[in-house]
Amino acid sequence: MAISTYAELQAAIADWLNRDDLTPVIPTFIALAEAEFNRRLRTQRMLSRASTTATDEYEDLPDNFLQMRSVHASADPIQRLEFVTPANFLDLPCVGQAGRPEFFTVLGAQLCLAPVPKNEPIKLVYFSKIPALSDAAPANWLLDMAPELYLHASLGHAAPYIRDDQRVSGWKQLAEDQINEINEADKRAAFNAGPLLMRTAGPTP
Repeated sequence: MAISTYAELQAAIADWLNRDDLTPVIPTFIALAEAEFNRRLRTQRMLSRASTTATDEYEDLPDNFLQMRSVHASADPIQRLEFVTPANFLDLPCVGQAGRPEFFTVLGAQLCLAPVPKNEPIKLVYFSKIPALSDAAPANWLLDMAPELYLHASLGHAAPYIRDDQRVSGWKQLAEDQINEINEADKRAAFNAGPLLMRTAGPTP
């Protein structure tokens, strides 16, 4: 059975489970699988960009934010901000002082900047949530790329309902292997995306 839409995925899960009483909760299995993907997958396809004009020490992050990749103060000259752990951020001597941001951290759903900007254009590159499947959004890039991952991960999340079914451990292992394979393939693709640059010995500038 081809799986290219939300409806086809639900039908495939129902066929594999062969349990009519579980049909109403299949969307929950899919949603749990997507939550797992957002925790464990990190691929180039998940990268998004956002721009904002920072006017305060704390700026709200996009709703689909998962993990930061880079932050730049984008006015000329463009400057990449240095990441500092939340535990060390408040120890920076420039915290609370006005100026062009040089450091950032992430606290909950907010981007924290130091020094405190005033109308500073900021550009973010971040890992974003995988668009959730629904009747209104029946496909996304991950379902197109790896329908078998959606199938096996969703089946694995049916475990509380069919815990004595010997197939559950197999589905979970297949999903585990497929997540690792996608992450590793993406790393290889990123490594091979550009020319190899040779660097002479010495300190990093």
